[in-house]
Amino acid sequence: MLQTRFKNTPTPQFLDVFDDLFGKGIRINEGYTNGPAVNIIETAKEFKIQVAAPGLEKKDFNVEIEERKLTISSDAEIGKVLEGDVYRKRQFSIGKFKRIFTLPERIDEDAIIAKYSRGILVLTIPKLEKVKDLKQIKIN
Repeated sequence: MLQTRFKNTPTPQFLDVFDDLFGKGIRINEGYTNGPAVNIIETAKEFKIQVAAPGLEKKDFNVEIEERKLTISSDAEIGKVLEGDVYRKRQFSIGKFKRIFTLPERIDEDAIIAKYSRGILVLTIPKLEKVKDLKQIKIN
Protein backbone atom coordinates (compact mmCIF):
# COMPACT_ATOMS: atom_id res chain seq x y z
CA MET A 1 0.00 0.00 0.00
CA LEU A 2 1.34 3.42 -0.93
CA GLN A 3 1.35 5.90 1.92
CA THR A 4 2.30 9.54 1.85
CA ARG A 5 3.65 11.05 5.03
CA PHE A 6 4.00 14.75 5.59
CA LYS A 7 6.71 16.30 7.70
CA ASN A 8 5.80 16.76 11.36
CA THR A 9 2.78 14.45 11.06
CA PRO A 10 2.76 11.82 13.83
CA THR A 11 2.49 8.21 12.72
CA PRO A 12 -0.60 6.23 13.80
CA GLN A 13 1.61 4.05 15.99
CA PHE A 14 2.90 7.14 17.82
CA LEU A 15 -0.65 8.36 18.40
CA ASP A 16 -1.66 4.92 19.76
CA VAL A 17 1.22 5.02 22.27
CA PHE A 18 0.24 8.56 23.26
CA ASP A 19 -3.38 7.45 23.76
CA ASP A 20 -2.24 4.45 25.82
CA LEU A 21 -0.21 6.69 28.11
CA PHE A 22 -3.09 9.05 28.80
CA GLY A 23 -5.97 6.58 28.51
CA LYS A 24 -7.85 8.54 25.88
CA GLY A 25 -9.89 7.46 22.93
CA ILE A 26 -10.55 4.29 21.04
CA ARG A 27 -7.54 2.65 19.45
CA ILE A 28 -7.72 0.57 16.27
CA ASN A 29 -5.59 -2.54 16.57
CA GLU A 30 -3.46 -2.25 13.43
CA GLY A 31 -3.05 -6.01 12.95
CA TYR A 32 -6.61 -6.17 11.60
CA THR A 33 -6.92 -3.42 9.04
CA ASN A 34 -8.52 -5.40 6.23
CA GLY A 35 -12.14 -4.61 5.72
CA PRO A 36 -14.34 -1.55 5.54
CA ALA A 37 -13.26 1.96 6.43
CA VAL A 38 -14.20 3.32 9.85
CA ASN A 39 -14.73 6.70 11.47
CA ILE A 40 -14.31 7.18 15.21
CA ILE A 41 -16.08 10.20 16.70
CA GLU A 42 -15.80 11.42 20.28
CA THR A 43 -18.18 13.75 22.07
CA ALA A 44 -18.33 14.74 25.72
CA LYS A 45 -20.77 11.88 26.48
CA GLU A 46 -19.90 9.10 24.03
CA PHE A 47 -17.84 7.57 21.28
CA LYS A 48 -19.28 6.54 17.91
CA ILE A 49 -17.72 4.04 15.57
CA GLN A 50 -19.04 4.19 12.01
CA VAL A 51 -18.27 1.26 9.72
CA ALA A 52 -18.87 1.67 5.97
CA ALA A 53 -20.23 -1.67 4.74
CA PRO A 54 -22.75 -1.18 1.93
CA GLY A 55 -24.41 -4.32 0.66
CA LEU A 56 -24.31 -6.16 3.96
CA GLU A 57 -27.32 -6.82 6.16
CA LYS A 58 -27.66 -6.68 9.95
CA LYS A 59 -27.43 -10.45 10.18
CA ASP A 60 -24.03 -10.39 8.41
CA PHE A 61 -22.27 -8.63 11.30
CA ASN A 62 -20.85 -10.10 14.47
CA VAL A 63 -20.09 -7.58 17.23
CA GLU A 64 -18.46 -8.74 20.46
CA ILE A 65 -16.74 -7.15 23.42
CA GLU A 66 -14.32 -8.85 25.77
CA GLU A 67 -11.75 -7.30 28.10
CA ARG A 68 -12.11 -3.83 26.53
CA LYS A 69 -11.61 -5.26 23.02
CA LEU A 70 -14.49 -4.55 20.65
CA THR A 71 -14.51 -6.86 17.62
CA ILE A 72 -16.61 -6.17 14.52
CA SER A 73 -16.48 -8.94 11.92
CA SER A 74 -18.35 -10.48 9.01
CA ASP A 75 -18.08 -13.66 6.96
CA ALA A 76 -20.35 -12.34 4.18
CA GLU A 77 -18.94 -11.70 0.74
CA ILE A 78 -20.24 -8.88 -1.44
CA GLY A 79 -19.15 -8.54 -5.05
CA LYS A 80 -18.15 -12.16 -5.63
CA VAL A 81 -16.63 -12.79 -9.03
CA LEU A 82 -19.03 -14.86 -11.08
CA GLU A 83 -17.81 -17.37 -13.61
CA GLY A 84 -17.56 -15.74 -17.01
CA ASP A 85 -17.29 -12.18 -15.64
CA VAL A 86 -14.35 -10.19 -16.99
CA TYR A 87 -13.32 -7.26 -14.83
CA ARG A 88 -11.16 -4.49 -16.27
CA LYS A 89 -10.89 -2.93 -12.80
CA ARG A 90 -12.37 -4.25 -9.56
CA GLN A 91 -12.57 -2.14 -6.41
CA PHE A 92 -16.15 -2.80 -5.37
CA SER A 93 -16.15 -5.71 -2.95
CA ILE A 94 -16.22 -6.57 0.72
CA GLY A 95 -15.11 -10.00 1.83
CA LYS A 96 -14.60 -11.49 5.24
CA PHE A 97 -13.25 -8.92 7.65
CA LYS A 98 -12.38 -8.40 11.27
CA ARG A 99 -11.73 -5.04 12.92
CA ILE A 100 -10.64 -4.91 16.58
CA PHE A 101 -10.75 -1.76 18.69
CA THR A 102 -9.31 -1.23 22.17
CA LEU A 103 -11.79 0.76 24.23
CA PRO A 104 -10.87 3.20 27.00
CA GLU A 105 -11.58 2.15 30.58
CA ARG A 106 -14.29 4.70 31.32
CA ILE A 107 -17.03 3.43 29.01
CA ASP A 108 -20.36 1.76 29.78
CA GLU A 109 -20.10 -1.64 28.06
CA ASP A 110 -23.68 -2.56 29.02
CA ALA A 111 -25.14 0.47 27.23
CA ILE A 112 -23.50 0.06 23.80
CA ILE A 113 -26.03 0.41 20.97
CA ALA A 114 -25.48 -0.86 17.39
CA LYS A 115 -27.58 0.24 14.40
CA TYR A 116 -27.21 -0.54 10.70
CA SER A 117 -28.79 1.75 8.14
CA ARG A 118 -27.99 2.73 4.55
CA GLY A 119 -24.75 0.77 4.45
CA ILE A 120 -23.31 2.21 7.68
CA LEU A 121 -23.01 0.30 10.95
CA VAL A 122 -22.94 2.76 13.86
CA LEU A 123 -21.93 1.73 17.38
CA THR A 124 -22.69 4.25 20.10
CA ILE A 125 -20.48 3.72 23.15
CA PRO A 126 -21.48 5.86 26.16
CA LYS A 127 -18.81 7.15 28.52
CA LEU A 128 -19.20 6.62 32.24
CA GLU A 129 -19.77 9.70 34.33
CA LYS A 130 -16.64 11.41 35.50
CA VAL A 131 -15.47 10.38 38.96
CA LYS A 132 -16.16 13.18 41.40
CA ASP A 133 -13.20 15.07 42.77
CA LEU A 134 -11.83 13.93 46.09
CA LYS A 135 -13.15 15.95 49.00
CA GLN A 136 -11.19 16.42 52.16
CA ILE A 137 -13.13 15.84 55.37
CA LYS A 138 -12.12 17.88 58.38
CA ILE A 139 -11.51 15.87 61.54
CA ASN A 140 -12.82 17.51 64.75
